[in-house]
Amino acid sequence: MKALAAPVVAVKSRSDITKPLVAKLCCPLASAACLLLFDLSVVAGDSPSSGASTRPAGLRPLLAALGETNAGLGKSAVVEIPGLPGGAKQLEVVLVPGRGAVKSFLMGKYEVTQAQYQAVMGNNPSYFTNGFDYPVEQVGWNDAQDFCAKLTAGLTGELKGKLTFRLPTDAEWSLAVGLPKESGGTPKDKNGKFPNFYPWGSQWPPPVGAGNYKPNLKVDDYDTTSPVGSFKPNQFGFHDLGGNVWEWCEDWYDNDHSCRLLRGGSWADGNPGSGLSSSRHGPVGPRRNGLGFRVAASALGPR
Repeated sequence: MKALAAPVVAVKSRSDITKPLVAKLCCPLASAACLLLFDLSVVAGDSPSSGASTRPAGLRPLLAALGETNAGLGKSAVVEIPGLPGGAKQLEVVLVPGRGAVKSFLMGKYEVTQAQYQAVMGNNPSYFTNGFDYPVEQVGWNDAQDFCAKLTAGLTGELKGKLTFRLPTDAEWSLAVGLPKESGGTPKDKNGKFPNFYPWGSQWPPPVGAGNYKPNLKVDDYDTTSPVGSFKPNQFGFHDLGGNVWEWCEDWYDNDHSCRLLRGGSWADGNPGSGLSSSRHGPVGPRRNGLGFRVAASALGPR
């Protein structure tokens, strides 16, 4: 694969925001991940604003915003993973403004796909192999950690030593899904504390097109998992924070440290409790076809 001799810059119009290309920041080596930066125009904590700036952001402002409590305008970035099939979704991350003790952070716009996992890890453990943009599943917490570590190790150039990929924390996931401030010491303590608060609104069952849930709810056309991004995003631009696959988080579920935390529900869930934005899942087998993950990222060192 050819390396680029110099950064490529091509500013896109707002109408072409789904395919932005501002600057390639490193050479596309087989083991490297590259970032392409562009504006998402999301105001902190609010819906996308038509009056927000659409001027592309550079790497330094993006990294400088990480770790701040109030990051201002949200930004988004595409992590270009070499070796993906043509047309496959790249790994895209969104800058989420912080709140209180939670500093601003990057989190995956989509769940990690089978093609992305295959390109980084060299295998696809999924049970439902219906296409490369379907979420990877049958992965355990340690598998997700290994993916994040390899993705971080592949960073080169200006990104190396500046960014680390990881799983989202419980508090970060709650912020991304739009929950109010929660009380409780552990994820188990916070489980289901906001009744009638779902990723799509307050009603149950979900309206048609709200996400990928148990077939008997008749809200989508999929019997099992669905391609990531098949349903509308939330106000920050995240897809599938409800349904499709449960998502591993960094935290322990409780103080016993007996199991890791899962958030979001899956294609097999059809009860109101699992659908809640505040729902948490703890005790579970290490690998099932309803378990996946999305990445988060933090800045490291001087920015």
